[in-house]
Amino acid sequence: MGNIKFSVHRNPKTDPDAPDTYHVRPDSYATADRAEIVAHLQEHHHLSRVYTEPLLTELPHVIVEYLLENKTVHLQGLGTFSLRLAFRQHENDAEEKPIFTDPADITGNEVKIDGINFRPDKEFLDLMTTREVHFENAMSRGRVGHTAQYTTEEVRRHVIEYLSTHDHLTRRQLMQLLGLTKHAAWKWLERLTAAPNALLKGEKVGTTFVYRIRNEG
Repeated sequence: MGNIKFSVHRNPKTDPDAPDTYHVRPDSYATADRAEIVAHLQEHHHLSRVYTEPLLTELPHVIVEYLLENKTVHLQGLGTFSLRLAFRQHENDAEEKPIFTDPADITGNEVKIDGINFRPDKEFLDLMTTREVHFENAMSRGRVGHTAQYTTEEVRRHVIEYLSTHDHLTRRQLMQLLGLTKHAAWKWLERLTAAPNALLKGEKVGTTFVYRIRNEG
């Protein structure tokens, strides 16, 4: 039986008069590294370290080789790996990502590998959902973890100050500016772009949304 520890966190509020609501997060306390996985396979599945150690060592290299050949990699029962691309940030460029208004300007020199996507197979997810699991509150009942709380006026002030010295704002930049989660940043951006008192206007540039002060004129 699995024993999953979790912590409770208050959701950011866009309306200070609204009641508090909460969400839960897994409370991970350690990382299982390669040596521990090899030992586990040897002890519980009788797989020799002679075979499992080289396999776990070489598997990442094999996956990368196929990805760099413009292929996705599907490991049945585990999931699919694929490349994630983004625009390259050039030296002395203060923006988070370059902005292009003409697709003819985008060449191979403007592109970089931004990471690897992983989409788990249903069989992999089912391994968790079909097992008996016990959930335990790591913080004790009634305690709440820290989540940054702001009023609408405070958020608007911070955003206006930031955009007074920057061309635009992104969701990631708002997360860093206010110490927000990804979900909370999206909620605030929805609020700040909503009529009739919208502060910002959003524009999709490539795969990224950027936000600027809305000009009433």
